[in-house]
Amino acid sequence: MRYSRSTFTLILMAFVLTSCIERNTTEPNKSYEYWVGEKPPKGVKAIHAQYWQSAHWSKEYIIYIELTAYPEWKAQLIEQNHLILSQQKLEIPEDAPKWFKPIGGYKYWQNPQNTSCEYFEDTSTGHFFIYEEQL
Repeated sequence: MRYSRSTFTLILMAFVLTSCIERNTTEPNKSYEYWVGEKPPKGVKAIHAQYWQSAHWSKEYIIYIELTAYPEWKAQLIEQNHLILSQQKLEIPEDAPKWFKPIGGYKYWQNPQNTSCEYFEDTSTGHFFIYEEQL
């Protein structure tokens, strides 16, 4: 089957325009899916989230997410992101949602090469909080 030049142009424009749509959601599972590229696995539950992704093709995004996860998932996240346990004071970004804070004490991880991200676990609830910014 042969396509005309105008049909090909329409298909190409549709692809280009749909890949350049800003994403903005506070729905926890949808935020997780946009961030990771797949639905949360069994044993991981997104509780709260706020996700923004630019319309730019380079996937610029900001995510705040609170979740519960099994220990192996947390360990894998820490390993894959080269996180180290930090003794510094946790500094929550000013524009963070109200729910993005530990209730009790916390464990705090940082990536020495990427200081625009925060990873911490509330030691009283076991909830894991992630702030990532890729701009």
